[in-house]
Amino acid sequence: MIHKTEILLITLLVFLLISASTIKAVPNPEPSETPQISFEDFMQATEVRIKVEDQSSNVISNDAGDTLYFFCPTGTVSMGTFGGTDVWGWVDPDGKEYGIMGVSGGIAFIDIDASSHIQTIPFTPGCGWRDIKTYQHYAYAVSECGGLNDGIIVMDMQYLPDSVKLINTFPIDGGSYPASHNLSIDTIKGYLYAEGFGTGASIFVHSLANPEAPSIVSAFGPEQVHDMYAMNDTVYVAQGGMGKFSIWDLSNKFSAQLLTTFPGAPSGYAHNIWPTADGQYVGTTEETGGKTVKFWDRSDLSNMQLVGEYIGPNYLAHNVQIFDRKAYISHYESGIAVVDLKDPANPVELAIYDNYPNDDGQNYNGCWGVFEALPSRRILASNRNGTLWIFKEKTGVINDTITFADAFGEAGTKIRVQVNVTNGIDLKILVIPFSWAGPLNLIFDSATTTGTRAEFFEELKYTAKDDNNFRRALQMSSVVQGVSPLLPPGSGPVANLWFTIPFGAVGGPNPIVITSFNNKFLKFDQGCYQYVPEYNNGLVTLSCCQGQTGNMDGDILDEVTINDLTALVSYMFKSGPAAICPAEANIDGSPDGEVNIVDLTKFVSYFFKNGAPPAGCSK
Repeated sequence: MIHKTEILLITLLVFLLISASTIKAVPNPEPSETPQISFEDFMQATEVRIKVEDQSSNVISNDAGDTLYFFCPTGTVSMGTFGGTDVWGWVDPDGKEYGIMGVSGGIAFIDIDASSHIQTIPFTPGCGWRDIKTYQHYAYAVSECGGLNDGIIVMDMQYLPDSVKLINTFPIDGGSYPASHNLSIDTIKGYLYAEGFGTGASIFVHSLANPEAPSIVSAFGPEQVHDMYAMNDTVYVAQGGMGKFSIWDLSNKFSAQLLTTFPGAPSGYAHNIWPTADGQYVGTTEETGGKTVKFWDRSDLSNMQLVGEYIGPNYLAHNVQIFDRKAYISHYESGIAVVDLKDPANPVELAIYDNYPNDDGQNYNGCWGVFEALPSRRILASNRNGTLWIFKEKTGVINDTITFADAFGEAGTKIRVQVNVTNGIDLKILVIPFSWAGPLNLIFDSATTTGTRAEFFEELKYTAKDDNNFRRALQMSSVVQGVSPLLPPGSGPVANLWFTIPFGAVGGPNPIVITSFNNKFLKFDQGCYQYVPEYNNGLVTLSCCQGQTGNMDGDILDEVTINDLTALVSYMFKSGPAAICPAEANIDGSPDGEVNIVDLTKFVSYFFKNGAPPAGCSK
């Protein structure tokens, strides 16, 4: 305990010392290590929704909780021949997926994992149209031509990926007629339906009880047929030039019952028809310039109601298929369109991918057919130039954030600002435009990924620089020539931004801010879809207590001299001003930060008794 007598003696000694001319200087201490900012700290920062204006159309601003749809090309396979037509898919018992595509020379089989062409079963050369469906491990195809391997062609796929075996061909009508524009297979009931194309009947029904030898059962149909869809004894028919569609009950194969006919294309061409899985709605196309893809409510078969419509940029749709309440549309020169049908009265375009960039007109180029029903959610799209496109389909909920963590540093030292990211979706590219303008006049040094969860990123570059206005746009990429992994979902630092605080820096906190400039916007890139996450700005704060305590008079050189002792005595006993940096007065380093006689005693001991130096600064 310090007694009153000791206090008086110390005070007297201090006043004698004030007039002394000798000054003891304390050298600048070594800079302390930049403190680490925890993930919990940055997550407590205030979130500010980014507002992006005049951004490119493929960057979409999303709110937290939004579900995004990703539609990404993963490969193409060229069959080396013009005349790409229909496409279908098949999954073997081991889960391996294949594409099957009609080309000018026949039916091509594709390993979509390897994006490689396996084999083509030949048809009549030069004949363009092919239509393909599968049942068990067999593929069935028809063509409009008469000649080599035409009719209903049966192919055995059980030997894939090595080869496909041609089993046989069978007449469409059970007699000798080979040509057919379209077929559909009721995989639940095991029947194949083939369009008659020039025969006396419209649709021929074949049993697949023996899959290698389809046997004709019956024939039925309206005046004209162009396309059809059969499932669970219900057959949906597009009646071509008749301008109407019909729905049939084939429970009795020998007595087809017409359920309804509706004039879905009175001034167009009734081209194709496809129902939702529950049969409540159907989609139709007309393959006529300016005619929309239409969605119908079939709950009342006596009064089919048009509830929604869609058309892509080129105003010429070819075919529609519907899976999981999404319509997949082969849209010729506009490519492939995916439309959300959760509310069929309000179809919403989820994505459109143009696989024919040469033009966007009402011509019969580009995307001919689409197939979606693969377990991997990959989508196959055939192009008229004989190329198969492979896409991946994925959805994800956006709760992504990017945060600049607060940092503390001393004048004349280098500091690190961590860039922390929470992402729920794999990321390929991050574009981070930022500004460091503020009172501390920070100097930007570099960006690194060392020690972060994005350390494997090969590419860090600045896509825009404006150092005169304290701005840069950092782009980080995990993929070089498509060989590297994406940044997996997770949370934590992905980059370090390094700044230097100049000597003599004074002032309040210096913000580190997400800021768009020179057409560079904050975005996360999944590889086929770009979006804007939530973001949090950070602050660089100058730590006024630098190195160690004791600089009571705020000397810019951080020297601890007799002037500082004088300032402390004046503050404690003569109502003098507090320290410019109050933390400098806590010389004994007490956790409560209180300035009292203990601090003065320690200071005097340091100056006149070779005592321990003042305590180090605490952040």
